[in-house]
Amino acid sequence: MYVSLEGILARDLRAETMRAQITQHFGPMKNQVKEVKVFPLPGDISDMSDLKSYGFNTHFYGGEWHKSQATSMLGLKSALTRMVNSGKPITANYRRLVSIWNPVAGFALGRHYNTRLFNEFGVWEESPPALIRCWDYLYECLEQKKVIRTNDHRGSRTEGASLFWIPDDPKHDIRDPETKGIIWMEHNNSYVKLNGSLGMVDRPYIREYNLITPELNKRDHTVESEIQKIRSSVNWDLGYERDYDYATK
Repeated sequence: MYVSLEGILARDLRAETMRAQITQHFGPMKNQVKEVKVFPLPGDISDMSDLKSYGFNTHFYGGEWHKSQATSMLGLKSALTRMVNSGKPITANYRRLVSIWNPVAGFALGRHYNTRLFNEFGVWEESPPALIRCWDYLYECLEQKKVIRTNDHRGSRTEGASLFWIPDDPKHDIRDPETKGIIWMEHNNSYVKLNGSLGMVDRPYIREYNLITPELNKRDHTVESEIQKIRSSVNWDLGYERDYDYATK
């Protein structure tokens, strides 16, 4: 979870206490949150003495935004409490599941398990027991397709996000450097090709991530070298499940 302070707040050391307050109050749910933005209202002030209130936006993994407003630091904490209790995290949990299902497990399995969930629970998108069952089904699919789930290693901004290593052919081990496949990154909904992979036909690989940043005098700075760095930092043994997957409230 990344907390950004916007406008004058980014230049005032007193506002830094907001970062700790927000992170602490989210507790285990912080891994469901992609980014929190706190900004001053009105937005064009140049002095903290003119601050009237705080704008407060929470971006959950899966694309769900929750917007709120507070008039003080205490009010900011109250806004967090209301947000956590509002049911928005349940919606965010569903959207996170969908955003993972389609590129990682594929549309065909998604339709199959959606039908099973509907037969078990009816309209299930806001049902905590159904969401828990859906995570269990996802773990089944990851095992079936020989997908490896690990944590994003790119720093605090990507904390709580997963990397999925997906072989083109489930009979091949994605840990083998020669296996064709895809790395799909939850944090920015993008992918990287391994060994010329085309990906699976029923999965929407839309945004290819550019691993390479221009570096002068480094001719060996290639996609392959970057993938090798990622491989060397991957923990292959974390398993499919995360505690925060079940944080439906």
